[in-house]
Amino acid sequence: MKMKTITNTFLIVLLLTGICQQGIASVQDTIKPSFSAVKIDKPVNLSGKLDDPLWLKSMPVELKFEASPGENTPARQRTVAMVLYDKENLYFGFRCYDSLPGNIRASLSDRDKIFGDDYVVATIDTYNYYQRGYEFVVNPFGIQSDLLMMGTGNADPSYDMVWQSDTYRNEQGWTAEMAIPLKSLSFSVSESQKWTISLARSMPRNNRFLMTWTPIDRNNPRPT
Repeated sequence: MKMKTITNTFLIVLLLTGICQQGIASVQDTIKPSFSAVKIDKPVNLSGKLDDPLWLKSMPVELKFEASPGENTPARQRTVAMVLYDKENLYFGFRCYDSLPGNIRASLSDRDKIFGDDYVVATIDTYNYYQRGYEFVVNPFGIQSDLLMMGTGNADPSYDMVWQSDTYRNEQGWTAEMAIPLKSLSFSVSESQKWTISLARSMPRNNRFLMTWTPIDRNNPRPT
């Protein structure tokens, strides 16, 4: 499939895919939540701090649900996510509040060795087939991981894409920015793009808490 650059309307439709090697999943719902990625005319300056004024153009969403160990209970910590794009990149921003920032877990590890840490993750299914997705993960030190999701429960951990990220820790928690090259993603030729994505935050403490934007139905791992 020839890679393309989005030049017109770009609408992201969130159905909530599976997180980190759990496979692609969705929520059965009569109205699927969606939000728009806002087009910008120049690149975001990645500092990890979300301090580029371009982020003010985004339409932020909150990750209000604890998907694990709770089952769609209120999230224990506040997380705000945002999405922008230009002709070259798709940008994700995360603001991860933490009432006990000293408990944030992060290690200076090799790529793809961060799943014991705090991290944020964006998963993208550009064709909405629920069989293939790109997963991008970053921890508070900016260490990256990426996976190629292959249906429910299958992933290719050897997949590596060249993408950019930066992070920053402060007294309120931590922030993260990602820049995903559009030329590295395969998607349809349609000028108006609707993609299935997930946005999530993993926070290991006495348990590993997974926070998501929309609820996850554990009994419905695949869309009907």
